[in-house]
This record gives sequence, structure tokens and C-alpha cells, in this order.
Amino acid sequence: MGNKRGAKGAVAVTLGICIAIILRVLLVGQVLMAVKVVQPVKQPMPEEKKSFTIMVYMIGSDLETDGACATEDLNEMIEAGIGENVTVAVQTGGAKYWHNNKVSAGTCQRFVIENNDIVEKDNLGRISMVEPESVSDFIKWTGENCQAERYALIFWNHGGGAAMGFGYDEYFSDGELMLDDVEKALDDGGIHMDFIGFDACLMAGVETAMAVSEYADYLVASEETEPGDGWYYTKWLSELEKEPDMDTEKICRNIVDEYMDCDDMSDWDVRTLSVMNLAKIDDVYGELCDFMAESKDLLDDNGYRKIIEARSDAKSYGESGYDQIDIVDYVSLVETEGKDDLTDAISEAVVYNRSNIDEACGLSMYYPYNYLDYYQNTMQHIDDIMNDSRYREFMDIFVNIVAYTSGDSGETEYDYDWFNWSFYDDDYSQYDWYDASIGEEYTTETEKITDDDLEFVYKDGQYLLELSDEQWEMVSQLELQVFLDDGDGYIDLGSDNLYEFDEYGNLPVDFDYEWVALDGMVVPFYTEELGTKSDGSIYSYGYVPAELNGETDIQVMVYWDENNFDGIVTGYYIDSYDSTAFPSRSIIDFEEGDEIRFYYDYYDYNGNYVTSYYVTGDDEPSIIYDGDIYVSYEAVANYNAVICYCIEDIYLNRYWTEFIEVQYP
Repeated sequence: MGNKRGAKGAVAVTLGICIAIILRVLLVGQVLMAVKVVQPVKQPMPEEKKSFTIMVYMIGSDLETDGACATEDLNEMIEAGIGENVTVAVQTGGAKYWHNNKVSAGTCQRFVIENNDIVEKDNLGRISMVEPESVSDFIKWTGENCQAERYALIFWNHGGGAAMGFGYDEYFSDGELMLDDVEKALDDGGIHMDFIGFDACLMAGVETAMAVSEYADYLVASEETEPGDGWYYTKWLSELEKEPDMDTEKICRNIVDEYMDCDDMSDWDVRTLSVMNLAKIDDVYGELCDFMAESKDLLDDNGYRKIIEARSDAKSYGESGYDQIDIVDYVSLVETEGKDDLTDAISEAVVYNRSNIDEACGLSMYYPYNYLDYYQNTMQHIDDIMNDSRYREFMDIFVNIVAYTSGDSGETEYDYDWFNWSFYDDDYSQYDWYDASIGEEYTTETEKITDDDLEFVYKDGQYLLELSDEQWEMVSQLELQVFLDDGDGYIDLGSDNLYEFDEYGNLPVDFDYEWVALDGMVVPFYTEELGTKSDGSIYSYGYVPAELNGETDIQVMVYWDENNFDGIVTGYYIDSYDSTAFPSRSIIDFEEGDEIRFYYDYYDYNGNYVTSYYVTGDDEPSIIYDGDIYVSYEAVANYNAVICYCIEDIYLNRYWTEFIEVQYP
């Protein structure tokens, strides 16, 4: 805490953009776009048995509809020049629009890629791509029609770890493949794979590895989110064609290297990809359950504060939205027996791991904390996969402790006034796991942050927030909130992490009336997350709400690091209110001539939302994109600034300090 970002004159800080990655879209010469339309259905397959068949289960979804990501990867497969030794079998579906002249929307098709071509072999009509039967049927069909000595299976689409599973079908949007569904599909498919890959976000978890361990030798997956177009397919497929008897681990390493070493990876591209030897995963799970048993003993010994602190501080993925954390990083923060044995087991299982961010060991785990309302459904899907009672017993106790310590035990009425939102809340009593007596049994009286603590003290000409050392240690997040008082209410200028502590450990009120500006226009800006790269440098990002071309709500992404000290606009995300629950993968480039209009939210003095209105610049009310958007800090004028700090503690309680008017310097 306490760092200042880039243009403000100190070390660049913060924010872990898991997803701020420029979408690579082929502008010209796309192979699929250029190929003559072919209509054959149920064509006879070649009789010869190839050395290797790669199955790609490709759910296009919004990744294809909005960004042509699936088309791009199909082009990469075609360009690999496979055919004599290697075949790629692809099942497509789940997208309302395909950016090529071979794959059709509204139906599911099966293709074979070989000899620099993609040929349709079957058309299944409109079926759900998020049913286990669809996966197993594809595996069986491939085994019958694309026979080979060796097989691999790649799941291509969205991923959400243990809590959300895999797969979003735009025609069947209320379903997904949970991990037990994946296990069932593999079991029914009846083919043992050399490797299984997830070209999807957040799937390098111990739960995923356990689900597929009986059906493959290796797993390739990412702890973190992936860019929209995901893996790169040309080079590793070409090398496999040249060396079809290549060792499986080497194939998987090639996939990782091509993904991590791509020429067009940008500074803001955050990536992880690892290879797991699935024969070693049972050992990892056994050691994990031993570790959980030791952790329960720590809870029994009134150690819940230490456990919660470690869970709060552990490296999380998907912007903490999926309760996936790095196992090794978490274990390093907990003082219990067995931690070294677990770490050693993971180092044996993760045979290859690359990332450009810090604290990524290659294997994550589901650890419920931020979103307890997902816990019951998640455990129902992984109980058969991970059925050691020691694992479940610890988790049941932990979630009850979190439910008990976060606010008023999850039973208080939710307060919708924005300024008065003091903690997360849910009616946990609706869930089978909830037992208030467990929270009472395992917790003791601890120092809390009260409303009185959040009042500023005026000393030596400035306002200070004074908390005890124990209270500051409880703080897990701290953000500056800035509003402009126009005489009738508050203009929400946004949030940032611009704060520093004084020599006594107090937080002084500090706002210099400068704020994020795009092309010289001061805009509302909202900080999102902090991160550290593998070289130890800090990067940060946030977003600016805007409207694109008068019709689409978007979030303009702004990024800072040591190479982009003054900030850079990396693209935008579509702000879709009916989007999937999966993390977004596709950041989109602006096009020449795009009109971008920024807007503020407006609140009354009681903190109630009133309306939103457009930002108006000195000369123009909007930006017309001409190839670049300039990022700077500019002076805020016209209105008095009113600031407060938003504080979240390790128990997930959220507090607002009192509001302080800051005089214009």
C-alpha cells in the first residue's frame, strides 16, 4: 500500500489486468475467408491410420461472434501444413456469427484439417455444445473416422475454474460443462489421450487435473485468464507433423513456449500456462488433504485469523472473481505441518510452467472466500472428483467462519445506498452448509473497524485517518474515491489507488485536483487491480466508462507499467449486462473514425444514484479515434472536490470514511 502511479511522480503501481490483452485479428489474407465454399456433408474419411489426431472442441460463442477469435485459430491450424502424419478434427458450434465461409451459425459441424485445407465431414444441426454427450460423441466420432496411434483433446472457449466450469454456447446460454460433466464426457468417450488442453481461462486447477487424470497423461492449462484468441497453433502443430513420435511432454512444452513467446505479445499481456503430469496429481491431492487437516487443527487452536489473512493475501486469478488461488503462494503464507510436502508434490506434478507475472506456480485451487453463494453448487460438482472428507471438512468450517465474520453473519438486510454500503451480504441460511454455530465456535472477539474509527482527525493543517496497527493489518484493499460537488449532488469522478502513509503510519487526505484524462479530456476512471510481473516490476490498469458510436456501452482500458509510465489505452471491452459469468477474454481494438463519448454517474447527497450524463470537453463532446488516444493527468476545475476512502478488511467488510472537502490548491 501507499504507492503512487506513473504520471503522479512515484513508482508506477497497480492493478492486475488479467484480461487487458490486444486481440490479434487477421486483417488480410485469412485462409478461411479465401477458401472456396464447400458443402459436402458426411464425406467418407481416409482409411489410413495417422500417427496423431488432435481433437479440438471449439465453442465459438461471443469470442467468435464479436472478435473472430475462433476463425483466427482455425487459420493457424490450417497454416501448420499438417496432413501426412497429423490430423486435426474440429467440432464447431455455439456462436451466432462465424467470420469465415466454412463454418455456419445455428448448427454444429465437424471438420478435418489436413493438407492446407479444412473440409466439412458432418453437420449435426443445432445441438448444445455444453452437454457432456456432445463432447463424448465427438470423441467417439473422431476415434472412428480419424484413427491414429495417439490422440489429444483441446477444449476451446471460456473457462471459469471449479466454480464455473467450461463452455458458453450462445444458443444454450443457461448451461456449461462443470468438471464432473467433463469427467463423464471423457469416460463415455472411451479414448485415452496423450494430453488434454484447455485453451480457456482459469482451468489449471487441481480440481480440473483430478477430473481428467484417468483419461490423459498430461494437462495443459492456464491459471490466469487468456486472451481471446488464446493459444497459437501453427508452430507446434508443424513441429509435430515433422516429428510425429515426439514425446508428449515435449509437445506440451512447445504449446506453452509458442503461447508465451509470440511476437505480438504486448507489455500489458498477462499470461500463464503450465503442463501437469497427471500421474502425479493423486499425490498432490493427498498432500493437499493432509495440509487441510493440519489447517483445521490451526482453526481448532483459534488460528482462524491467520488462515483468513493467508487466504486474503494469496495470489488470486480472474480478478478474484472465481475464488481460484495459487496453491504454492497460499501455502507459503500458512505455518502448518506438511506445507513442504505439498509444495514438493506440486513441483513434481507441474513439469513445465511459464508466466510473466509473479507468484504463479502453475497449479491453482478453488478456495471459497469472496463468493460464498457459489460454494454449495461448486462442491456438488466436485465432491465425486475430490471426495476426501478432510478437504470438505476444512472447507465447510472455513466458509462458515467467513460467513460469520463478514458483516452480520449474512443475515442483515442489504443497504442499497451506495455511500453507506458497509459490507458484502447474502442470506447464507438458505444453503445446506450454513451453520451459524460453527462461526461462533471458531471465532473470538477481534478488533473491528467502527464508524468512529473512520472519522478524520485534523492535525498540523491536514486531515488524517488514524487506525491502530492491528486495524491496518486487517485492511486488504484501500481506494481513494473522488466526487465533484456541483451544488445539487455529486459527480462521480471514480476511484484510484493514489495514497501514501505518513511517517507515523497515518493516512493523510491528499488530492491535488489532477485526474486521468484521455486526449486532454478529464474522464471518470475506476481502478481495478494491481499486479507484479515475473521480473518484479509493477503494472496497473483500470477503465473509463464510455459509449461507442452512439450505441454500445464500453469500458476503455487504461494501463501503466515501467515501459508505459504515462499510461496507454489498450482497447476496450463491451460492457454487456447479460454477458456470460465467465471472465472476458477479448479486448477489442478501436477502429479509425470510432466516436467515443465518456459519461459520469451522478448521485444525490444521500448517495442515491440519479442519472448518468456525457462528459463535455472544451471543444468537442467526444473523441474521434485517429489511431491513438493520449493518456495524461489534467487539472480538475469548476467544482469543489469531495473525497473519501473505501476500505475492505480481510473479513470482507467494506467501509466508507467520512467525506472531506478538499480545497483547490
